[in-house]
Amino acid sequence: MKISAILDAYLIYAETHIVSVERTRSAVAALKREFGTRDHMRLTPRMTASYRATEGLAAGTVNRELGVLEAALNHAREERLIERAPEIAKKRGAAKRTVWLRPEEVEALLSAAKAYPFLYTLIQLLLLTGQRLEAVLSLRWEQVDRKEGVVWFADHNLSLADRRKGRGAVPISLRLAQLLDELRNGTPYVLITERGSRMQHINREHWSAIVNAAGLPDLKPHDLRHTVATNLIRNQVPLIEVSKLLGHANTRITEQVYVGFAPKFLRNAVSKLDALVGAA
Repeated sequence: MKISAILDAYLIYAETHIVSVERTRSAVAALKREFGTRDHMRLTPRMTASYRATEGLAAGTVNRELGVLEAALNHAREERLIERAPEIAKKRGAAKRTVWLRPEEVEALLSAAKAYPFLYTLIQLLLLTGQRLEAVLSLRWEQVDRKEGVVWFADHNLSLADRRKGRGAVPISLRLAQLLDELRNGTPYVLITERGSRMQHINREHWSAIVNAAGLPDLKPHDLRHTVATNLIRNQVPLIEVSKLLGHANTRITEQVYVGFAPKFLRNAVSKLDALVGAA
C-alpha cells in the first residue's frame, strides 16, 4: 500500500481523535513529500534513519515526524489495511530538552512582549497557570469557576478529555483574576480573535521577535511551563503541589523532569550528614 494512502487514512483518524492536530498535519505533509510514492513494505530502516538528514533539523523534530509515520503504519495494521508495519529507525541523539527562565529573564520576556498585546496576555496566562499552550488557547469561560476560585483546565466534560495530556486545576490568584476580568467577552472562549472566534494559533513571527528582543532566541512556548515548575521547586514549593498544578498523574513524573533543577532540594538531607560526621 502506498505510504501516501496510509498517511491520508491516519490523518482522517487524527482529525477526530487527537486534541491538537496541527503538528500531525504538518508532519504528514513532510512525510508524503519524502515517502509518499513508496510502497510501505519497501520502506527500510536506512531510509527513515536518513529522513531529512540534510535539512539541519533537530533530532527531536525529525523523530516527532517519524513518530507520526510509525503511528500511521500501526493504525493501518490495526484497521487491517496492511498485514504488518516495517521498522522505523529514528535519529539518535534526541535528548529531551528542558529550558526554563530565571525571574530576570521572565521580566525581559514580558517587557519585550508588550509590543504584541495578544502574546503579552498569553505569556502572562501561561506563567500564571503553568499549563500547556493548547490548554490555555482552548480555555472556555465555563472552566473558570469564580465562585470556587479555580480554573478547571482538567475539565472532563470537554471533548476528547481522555486524550488530553495532563492538565491541572489552578486556583485563581489575584493577578490571574485581574487578567481574566480584562479578557471578559461575550463568547464561550477566553482568548479570541478580532472576529470573535477562538484563537487557535500564535503568530510565530511575532513570537520570534519577542524572544529575540528579550535575548532568549531558543525559547518555545512550552518552556514557560518548565519555567513555572522549576521556579516553584527552586523556591521549595512541595513536589505534590507542583505536580497537581501541572496536572501530572503522580509526583514521579515531576521528580524525573524537575528535581535536578533544585539544588536546595537535598539541603536538609546533607545537613543531617554534617551532624553524623560531627558526632563521629
